[in-house]
Amino acid sequence: MIAEAVDGLQETLGDATAVVMSAIDEQVQRFFVQALQLDDFTLKLKGAEPDSMEA
Repeated sequence: MIAEAVDGLQETLGDATAVVMSAIDEQVQRFFVQALQLDDFTLKLKGAEPDSMEA
């Protein structure tokens, strides 16, 4: 849905479209890591190995 919206702005944004999508992807990933508590600190508290988890 977001990709379609950004694609709709391709004419206005030009090459910046890829930068916008990258920034959105990064923020979404950070949100899920925090929301699912997959950060290294929390995983260590839970006794899990951070490197064995896919974020």
